[in-house]
Amino acid sequence: MKFIAARGFPAGVSAGFTTRDGGVSQGDHASLNLSYKVGDDPSCVTVNRMALPTLLGEGCRGVVFMSQVHGAAVRVATSGDLGVEHEADALVTTERGLGLAVQVADCLPLLLCTAGGRAVAAVHCGWRSMRQGIIGKVAAELGKCADGPLLAFMGPAIGPRSYEVGPELRESFLGLDPALGAAFTPGVGDRLQCSLYAICRALLGKAGVTGIGGGDHDTYQETDLFYSYRRCRLGGRQAGIIMLRP
Repeated sequence: MKFIAARGFPAGVSAGFTTRDGGVSQGDHASLNLSYKVGDDPSCVTVNRMALPTLLGEGCRGVVFMSQVHGAAVRVATSGDLGVEHEADALVTTERGLGLAVQVADCLPLLLCTAGGRAVAAVHCGWRSMRQGIIGKVAAELGKCADGPLLAFMGPAIGPRSYEVGPELRESFLGLDPALGAAFTPGVGDRLQCSLYAICRALLGKAGVTGIGGGDHDTYQETDLFYSYRRCRLGGRQAGIIMLRP
């Protein structure tokens, strides 16, 4: 099983990103699909999810998932959320031994923690959620811990050379901040190439996050490693996961 570790976090934080390698799902979902909502055999998804606590390390009591809706709701997760997927696009916790997961297949999985290691977050950063301010909301929630600056790692997402969008998306982000126009470069005709990484990095900066890692994958191009909704809508979902170690 290939697991991509998130670098630059405190020693008391376990974090990283699954790939499509190492599970039991078949066909378009092969093999480590973590979503029950893409037509996979539920029993296979259950087996695949059972691997996550091992990836996070000793002391993991389970992993909390969310029902992602491309919004900006932030939920503070507790052990009472295990086995229940509430609607949200970000999870935050201060509970040790409790894993948080964000599922993706082109959208950007963002993991954050406080520098002192007292709180962590998993965030679903599609363009809709970022445009609605989810990064600032998560940063504000983590900031309540008063535990030093925030650290972030951007997991595998669709890369700018693969993500073609219309000019209206650029205009919508220009309305938030003209500087975000730099995340869009000319494509064919009126089409543009969009960098979710550049948008995320800029919004993290506006939220006061300076320790930012990741941003060097392309889920659409790396077919052996990642699911991609744009490449195969029938495929599965990988995840970003993070935990405060006990």
